[in-house]
Formats: sequence, structure tokens, C-alpha cells
Amino acid sequence: MEQTEQPIISVTVVRTGGFAGIRRQWRAQPPEPERPRWVMLIRQCPWEAVEHGDSGGADRFVWHIEAHLGDDDHRAEVPETRLHGPWRDLVAEVQSFEAGREDEREGANEAEVEGANGAEGEGRGLRTER
Repeated sequence: MEQTEQPIISVTVVRTGGFAGIRRQWRAQPPEPERPRWVMLIRQCPWEAVEHGDSGGADRFVWHIEAHLGDDDHRAEVPETRLHGPWRDLVAEVQSFEAGREDEREGANEAEVEGANGAEGEGRGLRTER
């Protein structure tokens, strides 16, 4: 019987508000070799000391941050004006993690397109104009 390893760390960041009120979301589930660094990033954040209040003004962003370390769950709502230090570091890492995953997916999609247009298309009368 094969067991699949469940991710023990996941972080979700949701940014709401702003001028257009657009909601953006990023998520990270780091692989095993990266987990110690992520544990440090998560534990550095002052989860218990988050001050709730206004967002700092009209058209400001609010960051909803949720982190899971195994059974240890953390949630915070951080106004844009207070997103600095460990909060900023964690948010930047989550955004960077997802951007790296998007780059991997785009690379895979480009390889699929090249494969479809490459050797298979040769000799079938397909032409491209330059």
C-alpha cells in the first residue's frame, strides 16, 4: 500500500481592497527541502500581536494571511500600512513561490506547443510565413 505524503506546510495570502477592489490570491506548499526556511518565516511573524483596525485609508489593501504548520494554524488580517518586517518577508516568499510555479507551468506549455509544431508538423505541408 503506497502512502502519499501530505504537505505539512501551506501558506495562503489574499490581498483585498485597493482602488478597484480586486482580490488576488497566492499560495505556497513548499517541498520537503525548503520547509525549515518556511517554518522560520512563519514563526517570525507576530501572529498574536496583530492589531485589528482600519486599513489605513481609502483604497488601501488588506492582506489576509493563513499559515498551516502541521496541526498549528495561524490567521491574520494585516492592513497595508502594517505590512512590513516578517509579514512582508512571508508575503514576498509566497508570491515568489507561486511566480516560480507559474514559470514552470509556462515552460511546460511552451514545450508542448513546440512539440506540436516541431517534428510532427514537418513534412505535412505546413508553412509559416515570416
